[in-house]
Amino acid sequence: MNTNVLSLAILEDVWYRSSMANENDQHKIALSIPRETWEAVNELAREHQRSFTKELVWALQEYVRRERRGKGER
Repeated sequence: MNTNVLSLAILEDVWYRSSMANENDQHKIALSIPRETWEAVNELAREHQRSFTKELVWALQEYVRRERRGKGER
């Protein structure tokens, strides 16, 4: 077998296993938000060179971090 093909097969297996592990750690939802909010988040996502979803996840994580810090939690 060609070493390039073998390398790609190994890389594909590693990618598949890591992506599957990440999917198991996530919770998928459907969400309805006001158009104004969607547009604002979408604009920020473009500015930060992220997808809309990644921008929204970042914003939610930041919100949780700030709320916990305000209440003395970590």
